Amino acid sequence: IVAPTQVPWGHKAFEAYLGSDREVWKQYDTVELIRTVQERLPLLV
Repeated sequence: IVAPTQVPWGHKAFEAYLGSDREVWKQYDTVELIRTVQERLPLLV
């Protein structure tokens, strides 16, 4: 499961669990976390 902030089912789930603030959602979206990381960390994909 990737990029849940970019698909309808992700919007529904995140809104139910985290509320309607989409900026808060980014803290739980793997793609957003990788995009905004300040340091390079090893990733296992």
